[in-house]
Amino acid sequence: MKKILFRPRAARDLEQLPNHDRGQVEEAIERFAQSGFGDVKMLAGEGRQFRLRVRDWRVRFVYEKPDIVRILHIRHRREAYRWKRGRKTPPGRPPYFIACSFLRTAGASFDSGDNSRYLV
Repeated sequence: MKKILFRPRAARDLEQLPNHDRGQVEEAIERFAQSGFGDVKMLAGEGRQFRLRVRDWRVRFVYEKPDIVRILHIRHRREAYRWKRGRKTPPGRPPYFIACSFLRTAGASFDSGDNSRYLV
């Protein structure tokens, strides 16, 4: 059986879930701790982070030791992967927005082909 530790933010996330969803998330975390069963996937580009999928909720966690799991946060699926720590662009803006804006203010010229209309 794995030992489950919650970060303070993850504990607040769990408390703020609707009652029905909170019960299902708690059951899924308990089942994962006891048997390792659950829809778990390693996240690409996130170091050694994993996610446990529970209906519309995502539980992000890391293994601190083989038998210790630290839960980082619990978010709805539409918000779980949006804003990442250290990312310089705000949510909702494509990463190329800043580069294109910079090039326009720097006086860069673009070709007159059809591709220039797709720049922001």
